[in-house]
Amino acid sequence: MTTPAEDQQAPSRLRMISWNVGGLGDQHRKIKVKELIKKEKPLILALQETKLCNNRMKLMALNVAPAYQLLAAQGRNGGGTALLLHSSIQIQESGFLPDGHLVLPYKKWTFLGDWNVVELPEQSSGTRNLLEGAEEVAFRAMKLRFCITDTRYLAEEKLGPKYTRYCFYRNGEEFRWSTIDRIYVPTDWEDLQMVETSDHKANYTLSDHFPVCVDLQLGGLLRKRQSVRTYFKFDWVLMAK
Repeated sequence: MTTPAEDQQAPSRLRMISWNVGGLGDQHRKIKVKELIKKEKPLILALQETKLCNNRMKLMALNVAPAYQLLAAQGRNGGGTALLLHSSIQIQESGFLPDGHLVLPYKKWTFLGDWNVVELPEQSSGTRNLLEGAEEVAFRAMKLRFCITDTRYLAEEKLGPKYTRYCFYRNGEEFRWSTIDRIYVPTDWEDLQMVETSDHKANYTLSDHFPVCVDLQLGGLLRKRQSVRTYFKFDWVLMAK
């Protein structure tokens, strides 16, 4: 891995999007996701699907985001994920686990995806399963270990609605909103200058989940197209159910 050039420019912005979009076997949905990517231009993109196998997850990711490097595409009957990094970012060092997953050997992580449960009561408009028991203990331990905080509570500006998902309960008698799609970043990340915006993009309604988008201002991220060599010190894992 390289170090930043001495004449490095002002901190760059890193935009991340996480979306449990579902139904990406449908061509119309693929087109709409392409439109979102073209408009928002994220550098990191995490797409969650519902029922695609591994190979179809990979084909879907390559189809909707051809300008991105595919870091992971794990599909299964109960749900799948695709994690992509824009090709303008150069990975300086990486490796592979025995199961074929790509490993980026750095120390700062961000966790993003559909968590399926809310962390706090105010993240739901009605009764909703909260973290509890062994799951809560594990989650709190993870937050402490990685010093992570929900970006929505760090953002200088919050855009879009409060909640990220809508659904019907009790045979359609109760309509409920919740914020189960969340992006966490480490608050002690040395390159993180600030979380500029957090946005739940309600204008994209292909799914019962809204895309979650955050903009970070960093001090150590440079693009290939700049005159100096790319410096990339960033790591993440996608947690989705």
